[in-house]
Amino acid sequence: MVYHARGNLNAATRLLTQAVTATDSRQPEFLYHLAVVYADSGNKALAVSTAQKALALKRDFPNQADTRKLLQTLSHK
Repeated sequence: MVYHARGNLNAATRLLTQAVTATDSRQPEFLYHLAVVYADSGNKALAVSTAQKALALKRDFPNQADTRKLLQTLSHK
């Protein structure tokens, strides 16, 4: 997320995608952060599907409320 905070969305996407792949998409936190980067990159469809995967994976995780909020925001755009 450091790359994301610095505005380097390409590097953030690359590293988060590697993290998601390395964990076989079993970490909803990684998926949430990847969804945020997708949203900030303007890729709404990928942001929505990635956030939905995070929520489907686990009912309770640290970024669950933020993930729901992201989906709500994206659905209003």
